[in-house]
Amino acid sequence: MTTKTARNGVKSKERVRQHGEVFTPDWIVDDMLNLHGIKEECARLESKFLEPSCGEGAFLVKILERKLKVVNKLHNTSLDDWETHAILALTTLYGIELLEDNAEICTMNLSEVFSEHYKKACKKHKTDINLSTKRAAQFIIARNIIEGNALTYRKCLPKCGNKCNKCEPIIFSEWTPKADGFFERKDYTYEGLIDAAKLSGTNEGDLLDNINTEPTRHNARPYKTVHFRELIKEESG
Repeated sequence: MTTKTARNGVKSKERVRQHGEVFTPDWIVDDMLNLHGIKEECARLESKFLEPSCGEGAFLVKILERKLKVVNKLHNTSLDDWETHAILALTTLYGIELLEDNAEICTMNLSEVFSEHYKKACKKHKTDINLSTKRAAQFIIARNIIEGNALTYRKCLPKCGNKCNKCEPIIFSEWTPKADGFFERKDYTYEGLIDAAKLSGTNEGDLLDNINTEPTRHNARPYKTVHFRELIKEESG
């Protein structure tokens, strides 16, 4: 059961007035995700989704649930098989949210959905939860769900008026799957991805699928291709 604090689509009139915050009802989320073309992509583990105003994760949580159902059905011959493909599903979901509490709840909701499915997979294969896998999932979610302003491309907080060009840029990690549970990580600025998409005519939903312009890449340091359980060590190493 995911956490949902908003009722009737609104937390408070003040938040609506200040931030235009209105939450999408679950039934509308389901209807939209069932549209032709979108429904098929939700069932494809490699398909990437970016929600630039993700709130508490209404869309992202539903998409993750659909992807994990595919993992449960098609990639469940062993726990390693399940873990590798479930981690892949997680790496494809991205969100930006202006308000801190919403971003935290979105992160928590995604983590809870993953944990529930992981527990069932462990029970099926009569194996204990691997803490390294759990930490890797939490790390990926934390990297992919960002508190910031999609309009300024930066981690602007409400107190700066969302106009501060000196605020830290939003940076997304692309996680490219390799063989045997290994992933290659590359970091890109959100603004660079948008600029490259405009130049190439790419749909915003395909930003990380089609990026190939080197100047848009935020390349603070190279990342090695590592097993998903080692992603945290590579980050801190």
